[in-house]
Amino acid sequence: MDLKHDWKALNEVLFHGTSWGSGLAVTGAAPGLEAGGSSLVLLEDDDRVIDGVASNGRAFTDTAITGVSSSKDILDELAGKYGTEQTIVLSKKVLDQCVIEAATLGTNYFQQLQSLRSKVLDQIGRKKGGLIVSRRNFLLDLFGMKLKRVLPRRFNVLLFIDQRAPTSHTEGFSFRSILLSYSGGQLDQFFEPDFSSLHENRLKNWNQESDAIGQYLNSRYILPCYGIFMHKEEWERCLEVASIKGRPWGQFVRYYDGGSAAVYPNRIIAKILLGIQRIMVYFGRL
Repeated sequence: MDLKHDWKALNEVLFHGTSWGSGLAVTGAAPGLEAGGSSLVLLEDDDRVIDGVASNGRAFTDTAITGVSSSKDILDELAGKYGTEQTIVLSKKVLDQCVIEAATLGTNYFQQLQSLRSKVLDQIGRKKGGLIVSRRNFLLDLFGMKLKRVLPRRFNVLLFIDQRAPTSHTEGFSFRSILLSYSGGQLDQFFEPDFSSLHENRLKNWNQESDAIGQYLNSRYILPCYGIFMHKEEWERCLEVASIKGRPWGQFVRYYDGGSAAVYPNRIIAKILLGIQRIMVYFGRL
């Protein structure tokens, strides 16, 4: 089974990028500018930053910082400082090896550049325990940090975004979705799921069919699946609340209780988590 790191979908669906398409899969995209965002790239040697470059042209001055690969907060702080959307860390040893391998291709500069680029991007996902994605997202935080002790070692998380307005049932149906694959508590792969064998009516009526969609993905990818279903407008609102250090899950509970959001599976753990959020929302109003 060929699973991919679909950076374009990650940016557009999870981080609300600039382009919202028709729901068709786009594979093979790379991180950084191709995904519509700016990047800060750090060069690390023996756990110390020795150089860096920002794609927006800002001069990098924070050499000698240590521990960047093990601290998501440092990556987020540096991305904010240099006005970029993400921070990527490269190992000098890995980069040197990639340069040596590219040099063996001869004098074709374009071929060397393409080879170097593909090798570097490939290595990003193998460094020190998984992918380095500096931008925080409350969905990633929930499944990669807060719940990892009670979830299976390997599982998938579906984020399904209905692009229709919450109260509209007449406009054309379109959606975006991404499947986040976790292994050992780390985000391992991410890609748009294949719904080709699922009847479109189930997707259109996800409010009532979330169980069927989740069970389909359980069978399709042979891993336990957890799902979040909601409308684009309300997902954007949750992202907005999260960005100002609010309570995005409290916002989600309001949509869930109003029937415009759904979860899979809607079992005991989900009900406990939703109940806790209801209590927090209640006391937050006092």
